[in-house]
Amino acid sequence: MRVKKSRVALFVSIGLLFVCGVALAKGAMGGTGLFNIPSADVVGTGGLTLGYRQWGGDGLATLNYGFLDNLEVGASTLNPQEGGTELLGHVKLQLAPEDRDMPALAVGLQGDSYYVAASKELYHGLRGHVGLGSGRFDGLFMGASVVLNPVSITTDKNSWSLPVATVLAEYDGEHPNVGLKLGFTPELELSLAAKDLKELNVGVGFTTKF
Repeated sequence: MRVKKSRVALFVSIGLLFVCGVALAKGAMGGTGLFNIPSADVVGTGGLTLGYRQWGGDGLATLNYGFLDNLEVGASTLNPQEGGTELLGHVKLQLAPEDRDMPALAVGLQGDSYYVAASKELYHGLRGHVGLGSGRFDGLFMGASVVLNPVSITTDKNSWSLPVATVLAEYDGEHPNVGLKLGFTPELELSLAAKDLKELNVGVGFTTKF
């Protein structure tokens, strides 16, 4: 019963944030994706992601939840440099999952910006992402991500592994961005991104499942 109540409370909270924020801020990323572009991937049923990062000098806190295997909904709070806090609602529906021959395909809404995105594994951990959108996406956006295996270090007495690193590069419709996402555990992730190839941004994310 306690689990059911917590789920209901979570659904209501996300719904309220979404309704309040859907027509507000633009220019910040929410939901699953690379740094500043969405992918066609979704978190899956019961998946919950929480995160905070800097982007272009602004602070961005995000919450994202998977209501169904192909539907995620969430909200972000944006603290612009000029002051004040804005809300951004986001929702993504995956129309088709990825298979051996075809990419995953999704449509979504971030604030007042719509998009369609496709994602596909191209070769041994290398994934390509491409999409079209309105508003902040400014037409065509694209990116690529590749997962590097963890590096194990062994001494005479000890053995440990460096975090799993994902290298990402994207064009968000306006700027090229590159960087790393470092997975220290399946739940905890740190991101380092060079916005427009010059401005360093740092973020942290937490993932769990209900």
